[in-house]
Amino acid sequence: MAKEEKDDAGFPNYIGATNNYQVELKKLKETYKAQYKELYSREYEYVVDKFDKGKDVTNVHIMQFNMLADGLSGCHSSESVKDETAKAKTFVNVPIECLDFKYRGFRVIEEITRHEPDMLCVQECDQFEFLLHYLRAWKASFTGVFVAKSKSPCLKVAEQCGKKLRPDGVAIFYDAEKYEAVFTQKFGQKLEVNVDVDVPAVCVTFQHRITRKHFLVCCAHLKSTKNAKGEQIRLQQLQHLLPTVKRISEKYNECAVFFAVDLNTPNNASYSVVYDSVVFPEKVLSSSPSSEAAVAKTGGGSDDEKPSLPSDYIAGYGLALSSAYYAHAIPNTSKQENMEPMFTTLKRRADGVTKHTIDYVFYSTNKAKVIRLLSIPDEQHINVNTLLPGFEYPSDHFSLMCGFQLLN
Repeated sequence: MAKEEKDDAGFPNYIGATNNYQVELKKLKETYKAQYKELYSREYEYVVDKFDKGKDVTNVHIMQFNMLADGLSGCHSSESVKDETAKAKTFVNVPIECLDFKYRGFRVIEEITRHEPDMLCVQECDQFEFLLHYLRAWKASFTGVFVAKSKSPCLKVAEQCGKKLRPDGVAIFYDAEKYEAVFTQKFGQKLEVNVDVDVPAVCVTFQHRITRKHFLVCCAHLKSTKNAKGEQIRLQQLQHLLPTVKRISEKYNECAVFFAVDLNTPNNASYSVVYDSVVFPEKVLSSSPSSEAAVAKTGGGSDDEKPSLPSDYIAGYGLALSSAYYAHAIPNTSKQENMEPMFTTLKRRADGVTKHTIDYVFYSTNKAKVIRLLSIPDEQHINVNTLLPGFEYPSDHFSLMCGFQLLN
């Protein structure tokens, strides 16, 4: 591999010699030769038979993508400098060459542009300028907004390996030719005043330039700890975020809300409550322990127990949200009606294989309907040696993409 280039501030610089990502992909093919693989095949399928057409119709195509931060890929640190946490998160059997952002970055751009979203929500984004550079080269009208995590783990990796790495965070990119951003709200302890909850999130209210309809897009990345204490923090993050989202939407005639998020929690663990708190509130209201009972516990309960709901929680955080992927089957895949995909992340680390559905696009069911969904490859089509990421895919999470139509 070529020597890592740095920008004027000493951070890794992954911008290629040209502004054409297709030219850069061709160079990768020539460099990696037989190692280079085409991305997994995916289809953007219609999942309903009837939907409106015409200039007065507002369709929005939103991609949700945890891109795997460059700083968290594992390629910057040798085993000798990794602490126990970093060693536990190291991908097993994944060649270091395909983790290098010199390779991965252009495959991320390829994954995005081949599906042609007009709205893109990204978690673990520590290469905002790289993405914006090549998205604008693909479509000049693209722009974006970024919020860094208050406590990015990328900075801990940078300290361990003695390099300058950028913090990861969340970003929303969008086609400004189609949509005008009329209001932006950023979240995080370094951005908000007198808050105890830290949630990396950004919320943008858009207006369609032709139909003049408003809608709101929120992108967030919740706490990653996979136990009841982590679930409690995630509930607090949602309780801080979503009521604010509701208040903003009310200022724009209760416009449609689209919530693209890495919840960072499965819905099949003994402690699981976060997913249901958003889309099936009746389940958590009937089964969750009361706040008073939780306070009465000594030691805070076990890591397997369901945490209590926030004392000010109301059903669905006051929003009528559903998961875009839940209701519809996707043709020619294992995804059936009334179920989430079998997985959105599939990876092998030191403690074994992790197979979870933790990435979602939630939407206002009374304001929009789903018309298209991007298929997720079935497990038998994934490289069994590497799983995710690999030469065939640049992240440990599959992107999601949903076509919505705003309702009149």
